[in-house]
Amino acid sequence: MAHDPQLDDDLVIGDCPFCGSGNVDVGMFHRCHWVRCSDCGSEGPEKEFWGDAVEAWNFPWEVIDELRADCDRLRRELDDATGVIR
Repeated sequence: MAHDPQLDDDLVIGDCPFCGSGNVDVGMFHRCHWVRCSDCGSEGPEKEFWGDAVEAWNFPWEVIDELRADCDRLRRELDDATGVIR
């Protein structure tokens, strides 16, 4: 049996990765769930479980957060190497 992340208490629907709006909700039709933005109309991938749909919707934000952390680290390393203070 597949793990249903819907059962995780800390699962939160993130803001829209396309327009930044927090006006998002989960759609459902039969056994398909997806997250959609009411402002820009973007939709996440369809998944069988609610929690999987939320995780797929949140995934771009995880990548963005990782890239921001990498940029911050590289900026600090560059500053250290060049002696520049920002």
